[in-house]
Amino acid sequence: MRAPGHGAIKSGLAAVLSLVSLLLVAGAFSLLAAAKAEAIGYDYFHLQDAAVGVSFPILGWLIIRRLGSHPVGWILVLSGLSGALGVFAEEYVTYGYEFRPDSLPAVEFVGWVGSWTWLFFFTLMPVLLLVFPNGKALSPRWRPLVWVALALNVLVPAMLAAVSWGQPLEEFADATGGEPPDDLEAVFGVAVLLVFLLLVAGLASLILRWRRSGDIEREQIKTFLFFAAFGVAALVVSQITGPLSESAGVLAFVVFPAGIAVAILRYRLYDIDRIISRTVSYVLVLVVLGLVVLGLVALFAVFLPSDDPLVVAISTLAAAALFNPVRRRVQALIDRRFNRSRYDAQRVIGRFTASLQEQVDPDEVVDGWMEVVEDTMQPEGVGVWVREE
Repeated sequence: MRAPGHGAIKSGLAAVLSLVSLLLVAGAFSLLAAAKAEAIGYDYFHLQDAAVGVSFPILGWLIIRRLGSHPVGWILVLSGLSGALGVFAEEYVTYGYEFRPDSLPAVEFVGWVGSWTWLFFFTLMPVLLLVFPNGKALSPRWRPLVWVALALNVLVPAMLAAVSWGQPLEEFADATGGEPPDDLEAVFGVAVLLVFLLLVAGLASLILRWRRSGDIEREQIKTFLFFAAFGVAALVVSQITGPLSESAGVLAFVVFPAGIAVAILRYRLYDIDRIISRTVSYVLVLVVLGLVVLGLVALFAVFLPSDDPLVVAISTLAAAALFNPVRRRVQALIDRRFNRSRYDAQRVIGRFTASLQEQVDPDEVVDGWMEVVEDTMQPEGVGVWVREE
């Protein structure tokens, strides 16, 4: 019988860790359901942590399964496990300490584990930026920085774990509303500063990698940055009170790892330019139409109350009528700015196609065709072979 290879073993380990994350999140939701049945309040940030515990490990396992032991895949798996441990510990302590004392075993231990394991999610982010997308440092000069970031993943949680060991549960359990002691705040402050500095270094590494990389890596970085920006925007929206806050927060922590997986697996990688241009154009269209609606409401407010149904109906119809004309103009503008080469190529081909209706000389047609090839594809040389009858 053939022994399984290292790749199969590592993929199996990633699958086990991902399954543990899913079970922890499921356990947290079970405790949450039991707590809500007893009219206990609900904090929407727990739902975001649950999204981390589900989306990150699944996508990380998918990368490892497809590409082998890829560092970025392991970062996603471990980040997801960190989030899953955090949300489970929070719900476990909430239920077993504050609301139903002595109903669950080892509450103090679970609370202690949850007080420092959540740090892995944040300390792994600089490592991700430093090794994205190929899992290696930008150059040998950047390797020490990667090792520093990896050491930070061990030292800072270990320091926090050592400081919090033996502390009364109410000192570090967020569910009890207690304030952390001064020594915990000092460790947390140092960790935040180091992570911030390494994040800046990781972004600098990503920018330099963009400038030095080939076409494929550039598309990967572009995909990653687009999804990351979308996730950050959703996260900002989630901090605004309202009915969409919880959904936006969950979306933020699903979109981010999804973008990483798409970039690493190169799934429809070259469609990202079209996605970006369409996203930017539709955002601008919404802004323009929103300004039109506000302007019409302000204009009609001189004659009618702003909440009059007639004002709302006229403004809505005007925005609907302007949608397609505004979208076409904005899309043309975006294509000229974001897809300049493609836009210019389309114009060159369009002119050549139109000229064919007037050209009758074969030599002129061939010359025109060679100019199109040179302008659109920019080859080192162009030649035409014409068979003579």
